[in-house]
Amino acid sequence: MTQALLDILLAPNPDAPEGETAPSSQRQSIGQHLQRLLKARRGVLPHLPAYGLPDIAQNYLALPYSQDFLMASVRQCVADFEPRLQQVKVRFVALNEQESCLELALSGRTAQGRLLVWGVKLHSSGQVKVLTVGE
Repeated sequence: MTQALLDILLAPNPDAPEGETAPSSQRQSIGQHLQRLLKARRGVLPHLPAYGLPDIAQNYLALPYSQDFLMASVRQCVADFEPRLQQVKVRFVALNEQESCLELALSGRTAQGRLLVWGVKLHSSGQVKVLTVGE
């Protein structure tokens, strides 16, 4: 698997064989991109109008009725803009009223067949956190 250009520019790994990414750095790279992707608001980039999520704060007010819409939006966004993940799945974990956030589990497989899983917290303020969960 080749590294993303941004990863090469930001943190080249001189010890890694040419064109290969260590599993942990691949997970970290994908996780960082997921964080940037899901924090972005749809329509902000004129050249990529579908990049990012719709306004979370507005959709959060409609919970639990908007839960399926938010889950589908996360899945579609990742499927469209993170080519290193295939078979992307998003499932509901909890509606955390104390933190005012919707908690989701996001999973996908790499080209090598490795299953990667992250936790996603969509806060009512619009803030998004992507947390590494496991394999």
